[in-house]
Amino acid sequence: MVGEPTSLFLYGDQSVAARSIRQAIYDGPYDVLNFDVSPVIWTEKPTLGNGDAQINPVEVSAGALIRDADGKLATLDQGVSYQPSGCTEASCAKKYEGSDPVKMDQLSVRFHLRPNLRWSDGTPLTADDSLYSYEVAKALYPQARADLIARTQSYQALDASTVEWRGIPGDRDPLYATNFFTPLPRHAWGGIQPQELSTAEISSRAPIGWGPYRIDEWTSGDHITLSKNPTYFRAAEGLPHFDRLVYRFMQNGAEALSALLAGECDFVDESAGLETQGDQLLQLQQEGKIAVQFETGTAWEHADFGIQSLNAQAQPLFQNKETRQAIATCIDRQKMATQLF
Repeated sequence: MVGEPTSLFLYGDQSVAARSIRQAIYDGPYDVLNFDVSPVIWTEKPTLGNGDAQINPVEVSAGALIRDADGKLATLDQGVSYQPSGCTEASCAKKYEGSDPVKMDQLSVRFHLRPNLRWSDGTPLTADDSLYSYEVAKALYPQARADLIARTQSYQALDASTVEWRGIPGDRDPLYATNFFTPLPRHAWGGIQPQELSTAEISSRAPIGWGPYRIDEWTSGDHITLSKNPTYFRAAEGLPHFDRLVYRFMQNGAEALSALLAGECDFVDESAGLETQGDQLLQLQQEGKIAVQFETGTAWEHADFGIQSLNAQAQPLFQNKETRQAIATCIDRQKMATQLF
């Protein structure tokens, strides 16, 4: 891969390199296949159909945090527009008047962990580990999963294998099946302050997981070596297929491709940025030297301009419409699309 992670802590470095390595030590907790959530460490995906996801009326008092009729986070107060229980259209929204409680709908979701999940040190993985992950993310707010935390009314472990998420009244998140916090090992890290987890050796350099591999060594500037996790819950299926996995750090895509062609590595991941060399890759594939896998990206590439500068003394250049139009005029969108994609 191109680049080296600064930390493997779940809520730390979010680079492609860090996420790729974390996938070797954490399996899931869910995968997204064909735009649908597929459970990995749950017994099944929570849905309204199987009852693990529910929408129930609740009493909401003045001053409570809600999602208003416009879909924004708001405090229930005089003049705030809200959707009463059973209302899903703008036409039935009401404005809050007075001080009496009102009835609104609340979404709740339950996640059931598979049995026999274990951390790579042999300790059982429980719902409390997911709760601990939520507590860590909340302590680091807004660094980790800020939008989800802001919309969460409660997150609790109902028993050793069941986690329940409850949203704020009025929230109807269509992606509710992803409102699960990836477990972190409370038994190993519980004595460390959340703000220190990004740099603490035990959590940033050699975090334990429940996935197919565990970290053996990290040689800075060169590689990370992992070995098969004997407690992996899919070990009986003969997984993982490799006893040893090594991530090598390269300076750029050209170096990574050269290492692949020389047989020094078996796979080059997306961090190499080789998608801009599609013609060359296809030619090498036709010559039988490499195999190429293309995947269509789902990201929307865009440029954002802040109208109000964070620096109050700075000249507010982008408040001028003509400035923004001039920049847009200087962007050759067709050339970008042709050369990049």
